[in-house]
Amino acid sequence: MYKKSVFNIISKDAKRILIFNTKTKRYLKSIKDIEVISDLIECPDKYPDHPLIPFLLDAGVIVNQACDEMQHIGAWRNEYIYSPKLELCILPTEQCNLRCPYCYEDFKHGAMSKETQDALISWLRKNLRNYTELSVSWFGGEPLLAKEVIASLSQRMLDMCHQARKPFSASITTNGTLLDLDTFAMLQKYRVTGIQVTLDGPKETHDKVKGIGSYDKVISNLLAIRDRVKSSHSIYISVRTNVTKDTLSVMDKYLDELTKLFANDCKFGFYFRPVGNWKMDEQFSLSSSLLDSLFELYKPIIEHQAPLNYNAYCNLLENQICATAKRNQYVIRADGTVCKCTMLLDDERNHIGKLCKSGEMKLDEGRLQEWVNSFKKVEKCGRCSFAPSCMSIMCPAKKFTSPEKPRCGYESGSIPYIMELLDQSDVFEIIPLGGKA
Repeated sequence: MYKKSVFNIISKDAKRILIFNTKTKRYLKSIKDIEVISDLIECPDKYPDHPLIPFLLDAGVIVNQACDEMQHIGAWRNEYIYSPKLELCILPTEQCNLRCPYCYEDFKHGAMSKETQDALISWLRKNLRNYTELSVSWFGGEPLLAKEVIASLSQRMLDMCHQARKPFSASITTNGTLLDLDTFAMLQKYRVTGIQVTLDGPKETHDKVKGIGSYDKVISNLLAIRDRVKSSHSIYISVRTNVTKDTLSVMDKYLDELTKLFANDCKFGFYFRPVGNWKMDEQFSLSSSLLDSLFELYKPIIEHQAPLNYNAYCNLLENQICATAKRNQYVIRADGTVCKCTMLLDDERNHIGKLCKSGEMKLDEGRLQEWVNSFKKVEKCGRCSFAPSCMSIMCPAKKFTSPEKPRCGYESGSIPYIMELLDQSDVFEIIPLGGKA
């Protein structure tokens, strides 16, 4: 009657079993009857009357024997790519107050001119009716160097969405040095509910990368938000740590500091990424400091057992498809150039159009379709448990930068480690041994 789902990712040892189903996005755990549960999932027909069968069916961990789970992947992929939501990544400026050695940007343009802002608003007025909602992500450069642009555009977009009865949401990626309480209040006013801030370890490694004094500025701003903003529902700050071998050497110290400052505060989530040669520069200054493996990255973090919120990894596990694959996603540069990707800013293949003074967005449909039609099925995708999370799309930019390689991202190779961190954050739902949810 039943069989195990091909979308299960299972981590099991003598103490527990962890299950993540990439289709239903359910996280399940048990520390009891581990072997029985494992066998029940592997061979459910051996236990036709087991009280857990309805629960596991509801969680998608087991499915009907006749179910072809892979048949819907194409439909899900199309729903994602052709979502009717309009997503704009807006660069209010391409300047930055820091100069990180791994940064791939060239800081070519200053703040977005009023003319370009007007052109964007004019285009939105003409076209917003064609979409179900508007989602904006503020990027840079350092976007908070152009707070007046963010404020002006946000107010006009909010007014427009209100009049058109369209939902509006916003997020921002910032280095955090300018994120004082007044700026934070401004972002809240303009519906920015997600903030990503990047750290490079504790003060000694962060300042080495980002400049002397920058760590203290960021931490001071985050602590002010921690202490003065009491609501846990209006904002979520995702702290990304870019890790090199230098950072690893002081990881215990860093995790102790984060624990002291942010333990058990659900406004803050933490995740870690290895630094890469994102500039694709043969003379990359940090080449000797790059990590050799994901195991090297995660081992000290897992072993430290810091009581931090690692829930940020849920989004990374559940959706591994870059927004650039979407037909209705655009990057609006400060000079009005329309792109798809925030990394390949100076690659002509990424320049898909231009905002005109008239409020028209002139698009090169050929270039646009190169990004939208980035699906590339490779042999190992055939029965991959991660299929609902990536749909064989992943990072469309890699179609240009490394076309010969399968485009799996960090998380597909990090799953066992990420599941461990999510368990430390109590993400997993306990399997009810009596069978009732």
